[in-house]
Amino acid sequence: MMCGENALHAGKAKRSDNLGQLEIVAGGTVALGDGPHVEAARKAVRDNTGFYVGGMGARDQNFYNDLFQALRL
Repeated sequence: MMCGENALHAGKAKRSDNLGQLEIVAGGTVALGDGPHVEAARKAVRDNTGFYVGGMGARDQNFYNDLFQALRL
């Protein structure tokens, strides 16, 4: 299984049937071309990723940091 897939299945098994079907939506940033707008988009993605990997979660547990370490990103 892929990283996190076991956790997803375990969480889904605990989920109430009254909530309906679980939907997962993934998104991303796209910047086409060359120039300052592309560099600005890259900086925004780096800043946002750094915030989640470095600053989100409790002091002793950070899901995003753990995920990036598991994926070796």
